[in-house]
Amino acid sequence: MRECQGFAPDAELHIFRVFTNNQVSYTSWFLDAFNYAILKRIDVLNLSIGGPDFMDHPFVDKVCGVTAHGVWVTAAALSQPDFSSVLVAFQPGGDSFVGTDG
Repeated sequence: MRECQGFAPDAELHIFRVFTNNQVSYTSWFLDAFNYAILKRIDVLNLSIGGPDFMDHPFVDKVCGVTAHGVWVTAAALSQPDFSSVLVAFQPGGDSFVGTDG
């Protein structure tokens, strides 16, 4: 019997912790993580973040910069009970895709 190799047997996972146990985070922590992802030549960043400040200008500018380095970025935002969930995918080249459950 052959062992299941999975969908991406050679994939590497990098986990960037940008929140404290009390759900506190700063834009600078995200910027540091983005810069590290560029340095490590990561192919895809998957963000699961929530809150009303997801359009923070330095954050958005850095997402654009990350995609300019060839990184795909997916982000789930505002996934809280009083908001609709939004999924956004940014691909290298500047195109983006948006989906929502609400």
